[in-house]
Order: sequence, then C-alpha cells, then structure tokens
Amino acid sequence: MANIMTSCPTLKVPVKTGLTTETIVFESLSSWIEVPFRCPACRKIHRWTQKDAWVDGHFNGPDSDSTLKLLRRGAARAH
Repeated sequence: MANIMTSCPTLKVPVKTGLTTETIVFESLSSWIEVPFRCPACRKIHRWTQKDAWVDGHFNGPDSDSTLKLLRRGAARAH
C-alpha cells in the first residue's frame, strides 16, 4: 500500500496525507478537487490537490520511476 504524499506549506517538508493508493485511485482525481487533511508535521488543516501530491514509492518523490509505475498500475486497475 503506497501513501499519498504532499508537502506541508508551513514547514516545507513532505508529509503523508493519511490516504493510500488502495483508498483512492490517484490518477482519477480531478485536479480541482481539494482534499483536506490534518498535517502531521504542523498539526494544521491543509488541503491538497492531485497536482500538489505524489504517491510514495519508498519516498522517491513525485517524479521517480517507481512512483510513475505505481500510478500506472493504479490507473490500469481502475479501467
């Protein structure tokens, strides 16, 4: 199960959103949907969108090969 990650806008550190790829099919989210969550780093409520987030592939970041493979796998299961 891969975590959906985003960056804390207050502390500028990567954080888990509390959702996983089995909870949501990441690529199917519309870019305008804002998902609220309580940030584990600063404890404030933030909102993230698909463009602000990535799927954690052992924390390789949003552009890594393993992240892209996870996204493609999730998209394939959704079809």
